[in-house]
Amino acid sequence: MQPSQVKPSPSHLTFWLWLLLLLILNVIPTKGTLVDKGTSTGFRFDCLTHFLAFLILPVIYRRIRYYGGTLFSGNQLLHAFVVSGVCAIGFEYIQHFLPYRTFNPQDLFYNLLGVIFGYTVVGTIEISRTRYRCLTVPDDGVRDDET
Repeated sequence: MQPSQVKPSPSHLTFWLWLLLLLILNVIPTKGTLVDKGTSTGFRFDCLTHFLAFLILPVIYRRIRYYGGTLFSGNQLLHAFVVSGVCAIGFEYIQHFLPYRTFNPQDLFYNLLGVIFGYTVVGTIEISRTRYRCLTVPDDGVRDDET
């Protein structure tokens, strides 16, 4: 078996600490004072916090990749997306089993929407950077302007 190719960075730890913080925030008891009844238009600001909380994960992932770090071995983007998606589902679903918390499918939807939107943007950036790099550096590694 080959040793892991994961290169840790400070942002690497940030990804896992952010997931831990989200887990803690999803399981701690609340006294009901945080319940958002919504605005006159029916929008709950709680949904926005769920979206943004899980949108931060792709941002952290992108920072890790930008500085050359790796979070997982293998397909980086796919693994980060799956871990984030499973956590988005699991953190909300675990509330179903806690007597002092309430499972809300709408919160689950916004958790997943944050993950999907974030990784779609990050994936697009990674694909465009890869294509740009392939277009600017020929196979021999020498650019036209260097000759």
